[in-house]
Amino acid sequence: MGGERWFNLEVIRKVGIGNSTRFWKDPWRGEIPCCGKYPRLYAISNYKEATVDEVYRIHGERGEWEFGWRSNLFVWEEELLISLKEDLKGHRWGNHVDRWS
Repeated sequence: MGGERWFNLEVIRKVGIGNSTRFWKDPWRGEIPCCGKYPRLYAISNYKEATVDEVYRIHGERGEWEFGWRSNLFVWEEELLISLKEDLKGHRWGNHVDRWS
């Protein structure tokens, strides 16, 4: 082992209830944080410090990701948002605290 990236290769963030994992800045959906993978969306986000549970809203029996933007999205930004939502599909919530594993 060794090298500069050993920590990122060996340790991952497990999101449970999502209240201590930053949506944009923590690498919780792969190696790269959302701010690195989607820098334009991060730049126009109103909630740069939001946790995962603050971005996901429950409406009745369903939940959905809700993002706050500084302005209306351009078509190319909407395409980025579609990609981001695809990356978020399959996220499973847990009843445990967020942790590094």
